[in-house]
Amino acid sequence: MATNGQLIDLDQSQRDTSRGTDGLASPRWHHGLLVGVLLIGVVVGGLGGWLLGDHQQRRESAVVELVALAGRMSSRGTDQLAADLTLVNAGGRSVSVRVVDTETPGLTIADAGGQARIPPASMGSIPVLLRFDCATVVHRYNDPVPVRLSATVAGGRVSEVSYPVAINGDWREWIDRSCRLASRR
Repeated sequence: MATNGQLIDLDQSQRDTSRGTDGLASPRWHHGLLVGVLLIGVVVGGLGGWLLGDHQQRRESAVVELVALAGRMSSRGTDQLAADLTLVNAGGRSVSVRVVDTETPGLTIADAGGQARIPPASMGSIPVLLRFDCATVVHRYNDPVPVRLSATVAGGRVSEVSYPVAINGDWREWIDRSCRLASRR
């Protein structure tokens, strides 16, 4: 059988196998595209989940964010003062904090047996004892004293952090008074 002078081979299909009868891509090509899009979605979703999980794990294991400040004074002695160390929890989790100890030439900040449970974005205070040597403590006023703190988060994880505390305000005033009184004796 011939059409317009061309022979038609009946053993071969007359349709283009890459195109449907309506000129659109064949269903086989659509399936390949769909599988490719799904694979890209799985890869992107998996990567996003991994990054989110990694971020949450880092946030949960992060060191507690604390700020320590010289607080109010409660009593004084010749070479020792009872005071409060004010703490600000700048982190996103509640924390229990206690002072470990700090010793620097002329000044010791020691734990007075207290502990503070501080909610996120809140303040609290811990009782401390300031022990000082009047001959050397005045040389410490310009340098913050590194105070070691033990911080426990809700999951029971304990971290030790060191935070510099400036000797100023009430602490400095009361130390100066105590030293003046001691020098008059």
